[in-house]
Amino acid sequence: MFVNFNMYRILIFILFLSSIYSQGNEVLGAKFKDNRIWVTVFTEDSIKIKFYTDTFGPYDCINEKTLSKLTSQIHTISSDNKIHDDLIKEGFNRYIIFPQLSNGYYFPDIKLVDELNLSIPTAKGNEIFICPDEIYYKENQLGKHWFYNRIWTFDYINKKLIFHNESIDNTIIDSTHIVNIRFSGNSPLIPVKIDGIEYEFLFDTGAMVGLTDYALKILDNGLGNWRGTSFLRASIFNELRDAHPEWKYIENANSYSKNALLVVESIEIAGYTVGPVEFLRQEFTRLNWSGGAIGGSAFQYFTITLDYPNKYILFTK
Repeated sequence: MFVNFNMYRILIFILFLSSIYSQGNEVLGAKFKDNRIWVTVFTEDSIKIKFYTDTFGPYDCINEKTLSKLTSQIHTISSDNKIHDDLIKEGFNRYIIFPQLSNGYYFPDIKLVDELNLSIPTAKGNEIFICPDEIYYKENQLGKHWFYNRIWTFDYINKKLIFHNESIDNTIIDSTHIVNIRFSGNSPLIPVKIDGIEYEFLFDTGAMVGLTDYALKILDNGLGNWRGTSFLRASIFNELRDAHPEWKYIENANSYSKNALLVVESIEIAGYTVGPVEFLRQEFTRLNWSGGAIGGSAFQYFTITLDYPNKYILFTK
């Protein structure tokens, strides 16, 4: 019997999604909006806490506004504690025992960050930092330490975040869509081709931009000013701009950094060609990878399973 190839691919994808959901736990309270991801939980005292999730975020923390709603005692890291010098210099010198969560809000088990066991909120109760300022940390943060060494599915298509207790069965999926990754610290790096040239990009679900109203009007693609984006090393950005004057380009597109934006017609990632993809021009220093950071402007086309322990990422669409 003849089976249409596209129908076959759709069937395989449906079977794989079923496998993903059956082998994992959906993180309730996860919300996808304009290619960014938040997680909302409620404490046993019915206090709502909303976190911005960022696979490249430095630490997990709650801001002062959230802290003011809680009754948890504040603990301070001593300034003469040499083990935590770096934390103290960055302003992460205060933490609390996070209150227990209301039933129905699933978080993975505690993930240790350092000797203080500073990590994420769970129903068991554990420690979490207080964000050092209200400028950069306007929102509560779940960062790279929360994601690291675990297995996640970021389903941008169906807008679900899944945590897996064990590796998923990916044998039914074409291996060309599986990308081996290396790490910079505990941040994954993945290969992406742009205009036929392969670069290495940081996997960054938290990459975002606040567009000017002018830029928003030019793009006119149904998303808001604040949206998930991707960052491209300035030298590569300039080369692509010169090579493709037909690509949409917006000077001073970012409202807070004034960086320019380029809409790349298509990129190649894990055997797929997708686009358009928005990139902000970014001056990077001391990177040990070539391209920049790839985020929601590219991820919006995919269901992505990131297996930190086994060092691979699977893209499906």
